[in-house]
Amino acid sequence: ALPQERLDIGQPTAFTAMARLMAVSGRIEKEEKRMLTACASRWGIEQELLGRALAGQLGQFVGLAPSVSPDWFLGGLIAAALVDGTIDASEMATLQRVATGVGMTEEALSAKIAQYKQQLGIA
Repeated sequence: ALPQERLDIGQPTAFTAMARLMAVSGRIEKEEKRMLTACASRWGIEQELLGRALAGQLGQFVGLAPSVSPDWFLGGLIAAALVDGTIDASEMATLQRVATGVGMTEEALSAKIAQYKQQLGIA
Protein backbone atom coordinates (compact mmCIF):
# COMPACT_ATOMS: atom_id res chain seq x y z
CA ALA A 1 0.00 0.00 0.00
CA LEU A 2 1.11 3.54 -0.65
CA PRO A 3 2.24 5.49 2.44
CA GLN A 4 -0.78 7.66 3.22
CA GLU A 5 -1.26 7.48 6.96
CA ARG A 6 -1.21 10.68 8.96
CA LEU A 7 2.06 11.35 10.76
CA ASP A 8 2.39 12.78 14.27
CA ILE A 9 4.24 16.08 13.74
CA GLY A 10 5.16 16.19 17.44
CA GLN A 11 7.66 13.36 16.86
CA PRO A 12 10.59 13.04 14.44
CA THR A 13 8.80 11.92 11.29
CA ALA A 14 9.54 10.72 7.81
CA PHE A 15 8.43 14.11 6.54
CA THR A 16 10.85 16.13 8.64
CA ALA A 17 13.67 13.67 7.92
CA MET A 18 12.93 13.96 4.21
CA ALA A 19 12.90 17.77 4.32
CA ARG A 20 16.13 17.84 6.32
CA LEU A 21 17.79 15.47 3.88
CA MET A 22 16.73 17.60 0.92
CA ALA A 23 18.13 20.71 2.63
CA VAL A 24 21.59 19.18 3.19
CA SER A 25 22.89 20.91 0.05
CA GLY A 26 22.01 24.29 1.55
CA ARG A 27 18.86 24.86 -0.47
CA ILE A 28 15.76 22.95 -1.44
CA GLU A 29 15.37 22.73 -5.21
CA LYS A 30 12.09 23.42 -7.04
CA GLU A 31 11.40 19.71 -7.70
CA GLU A 32 12.20 18.85 -4.09
CA LYS A 33 9.71 21.50 -2.94
CA ARG A 34 7.10 19.95 -5.22
CA MET A 35 7.83 16.53 -3.72
CA LEU A 36 7.60 17.89 -0.18
CA THR A 37 4.29 19.57 -0.97
CA ALA A 38 2.90 16.36 -2.50
CA CYS A 39 4.01 14.30 0.50
CA ALA A 40 2.56 16.86 2.92
CA SER A 41 -0.77 16.65 1.14
CA ARG A 42 -0.74 12.85 0.96
CA TRP A 43 0.30 12.43 4.60
CA GLY A 44 -1.90 15.17 6.10
CA ILE A 45 1.04 17.32 7.25
CA GLU A 46 -0.03 20.65 8.71
CA GLN A 47 0.71 23.79 6.69
CA GLU A 48 2.92 25.29 9.41
CA LEU A 49 5.30 22.33 9.22
CA LEU A 50 5.22 22.34 5.42
CA GLY A 51 6.07 26.06 5.40
CA ARG A 52 9.03 25.52 7.73
CA ALA A 53 10.19 22.58 5.60
CA LEU A 54 10.00 24.59 2.36
CA ALA A 55 11.95 27.40 4.02
CA GLY A 56 14.65 24.95 5.17
CA GLN A 57 13.93 25.71 8.82
CA LEU A 58 13.80 22.19 10.25
CA GLY A 59 17.43 21.79 11.30
CA GLN A 60 20.03 19.25 10.18
CA PHE A 61 19.37 15.72 8.98
CA VAL A 62 20.64 13.27 11.60
CA GLY A 63 18.98 10.09 10.34
CA LEU A 64 15.55 8.53 10.40
CA ALA A 65 13.71 8.07 13.66
CA PRO A 66 13.81 4.41 14.76
CA SER A 67 10.05 4.17 14.19
CA VAL A 68 10.36 5.20 10.52
CA SER A 69 11.07 2.36 8.11
CA PRO A 70 13.55 3.39 5.38
CA ASP A 71 11.43 1.38 2.94
CA TRP A 72 8.29 3.31 3.91
CA PHE A 73 10.18 6.62 3.80
CA LEU A 74 11.54 6.00 0.31
CA GLY A 75 8.14 4.73 -0.82
CA GLY A 76 6.58 8.03 0.13
CA LEU A 77 9.17 9.89 -1.93
CA ILE A 78 8.56 7.63 -4.92
CA ALA A 79 4.79 8.14 -4.66
CA ALA A 80 5.31 11.90 -4.47
CA ALA A 81 7.67 11.87 -7.46
CA LEU A 82 5.09 9.91 -9.46
CA VAL A 83 2.27 12.33 -8.68
CA ASP A 84 2.46 13.63 -12.28
CA GLY A 85 3.00 10.14 -13.72
CA THR A 86 6.74 10.46 -14.41
CA ILE A 87 10.02 10.76 -12.56
CA ASP A 88 12.22 13.44 -14.07
CA ALA A 89 16.02 13.66 -13.78
CA SER A 90 15.92 15.93 -10.72
CA GLU A 91 13.45 13.70 -8.91
CA MET A 92 15.52 10.62 -9.80
CA ALA A 93 18.64 12.29 -8.42
CA THR A 94 16.81 12.97 -5.16
CA LEU A 95 15.52 9.39 -4.99
CA GLN A 96 19.01 8.01 -5.66
CA ARG A 97 20.51 10.23 -2.97
CA VAL A 98 17.93 9.10 -0.43
CA ALA A 99 18.23 5.44 -1.47
CA THR A 100 21.98 5.59 -0.99
CA GLY A 101 21.45 7.29 2.37
CA VAL A 102 19.23 4.47 3.61
CA GLY A 103 21.47 1.73 2.20
CA MET A 104 19.36 0.73 -0.80
CA THR A 105 21.01 -0.38 -4.04
CA GLU A 106 20.13 1.14 -7.42
CA GLU A 107 18.61 -2.19 -8.44
CA ALA A 108 16.37 -2.22 -5.37
CA LEU A 109 15.36 1.39 -6.04
CA SER A 110 14.47 0.53 -9.65
CA ALA A 111 12.39 -2.42 -8.46
CA LYS A 112 10.60 -0.23 -5.88
CA ILE A 113 9.84 2.41 -8.53
CA ALA A 114 8.44 -0.29 -10.84
CA GLN A 115 6.30 -1.62 -7.97
CA TYR A 116 4.84 1.84 -7.29
CA LYS A 117 4.21 2.47 -11.00
CA GLN A 118 2.29 -0.79 -11.14
CA GLN A 119 0.28 0.06 -8.00
CA LEU A 120 -0.53 3.50 -9.41
CA GLY A 121 -1.37 2.12 -12.88
CA ILE A 122 1.43 4.03 -14.59
CA ALA A 123 3.01 2.43 -17.67
